[in-house]
Amino acid sequence: MPLSFAAHYLAHQNAMKPEMSARENLAFWKRMMGDFEGGAGCDADDAAEAVGLEGVLDLPFGYLSAGQKRRIAFARLLVAYRPVWLLDEPTAALDSLARRRSRC
Repeated sequence: MPLSFAAHYLAHQNAMKPEMSARENLAFWKRMMGDFEGGAGCDADDAAEAVGLEGVLDLPFGYLSAGQKRRIAFARLLVAYRPVWLLDEPTAALDSLARRRSRC
């Protein structure tokens, strides 16, 4: 199987619909990407907790701050398992605490 099937890509844009809630965006990406063989992604609640944003899942993505949007974009990587992550400026808009978070 090609590497592209095993990889997530997070660019400087977050690839989320602003009018949809953070939860709806994460559910979309989980359905769209699915899990790569050999692993399982988190559910939206666990992914949001991993990035420290469990309280914003039901807000429209467009209402979030730049840092919150970036953290939800990282949660997107957690909901659909991929062993390879390609990240372009991954810490843009993140504070130092958010940069250190990495669990699921």
